[in-house]
Amino acid sequence: MSKYGLNDFVHISVTGHRLNSVKYGTIPKNRDYMPLIAKTILSLFVDGDEIDYKEQPAFWDTMPDAMGKFDGKPLMIHTGMATGWDMSVALACIDLSIPFVAHIPYENFDQYWSHIDRSILAHVMDYPYMTNWCSYGESENWKLFKRNKDVIHDTDVCIALHDGREMGGTDHAIKYAISQNIPIWN
Repeated sequence: MSKYGLNDFVHISVTGHRLNSVKYGTIPKNRDYMPLIAKTILSLFVDGDEIDYKEQPAFWDTMPDAMGKFDGKPLMIHTGMATGWDMSVALACIDLSIPFVAHIPYENFDQYWSHIDRSILAHVMDYPYMTNWCSYGESENWKLFKRNKDVIHDTDVCIALHDGREMGGTDHAIKYAISQNIPIWN
């Protein structure tokens, strides 16, 4: 168990698309690519004192306002455990020894996933700092939206992989973050 209490962390939520649905056009359709992006981004937070924000691309434009919250505090990532970006960030957390909260939408939420994705989930579920069961029972769409709110709620910033489409879970999570005045880094 950690020497820190939950209030000692900077809480970062994540939301994003599945690899096969990202519409950026330049992201290769390779299963290994998203975890690499996630690990690279999280490494910047872990090694934040080495970042020259003025020399970074537009991703950093919204960061200075929230960077003061970091001030040497450890990170706690909140992920909804969906395939794609959420799972990639969870894998990066494992590699970088960053604690994360696994927000599970409902029992057997992975029942229609591929064997590979279910295996990855089983591996990742050995590592959460904490697991939040957002709801119980069978699959219902509202439970996915509740999970999105649980992931975002009370975090300091949201790291998104969002291509701008105004539909679906990623868009829902981003709109909720905006309504809660949580900065979004996309």
